[in-house]
Amino acid sequence: MDDQLLIVFMPLLMFVPFFLFLFMFGLRRPDCPDCGRPLPLLQSPFTKTRRQWAEGGYLCSNCGCETDRAGQKVPPGSGGR
Repeated sequence: MDDQLLIVFMPLLMFVPFFLFLFMFGLRRPDCPDCGRPLPLLQSPFTKTRRQWAEGGYLCSNCGCETDRAGQKVPPGSGGR
């Protein structure tokens, strides 16, 4: 009986650490280039700019710096509100 449970749960025991690793490093957020705080994971759709809707990116909730998806600062006036 124990051998059957081990056979059933062995794939689960092998893949759980792999998916935990992907989850931990897949949700890493870039830091704001101006203030250094982590950029928000989720952003309200009401605060997004047109450029963020089209290309993606973040708006720092601390200092208001706008960045692209990689965390690089976007110059002002490049498709803003």
